[in-house]
Amino acid sequence: MGIQLTHVTLGASDLKRSTKFYTDLGCEIANDYGVSVFFKPGDGSSFFGLYGRDDLAADAGVDPKGSGFQGITLNYLVSTSKQVDELLAQAQARWWQDREGGA
Repeated sequence: MGIQLTHVTLGASDLKRSTKFYTDLGCEIANDYGVSVFFKPGDGSSFFGLYGRDDLAADAGVDPKGSGFQGITLNYLVSTSKQVDELLAQAQARWWQDREGGA
């Protein structure tokens, strides 16, 4: 299964100000959920979104103040639970292969 990047989400410390920045650049809002805003993608483009930084960190299960979270997530959306299981199994196998010095 090849990679298919479907969403890029940035954590914003000031969601309203960041949303205004991107709308002033001409980005059109597709969905505004209050804690996150997603912009309409161009043809062939991935969705781009903003999420409140603290809320995005909580969604990722990490401390927003820690050095490990930099305010961005990459999402790969699938249609079924079976696809989730397959993708996670592939990622886990690759992670172990990389740890053991494999190609």
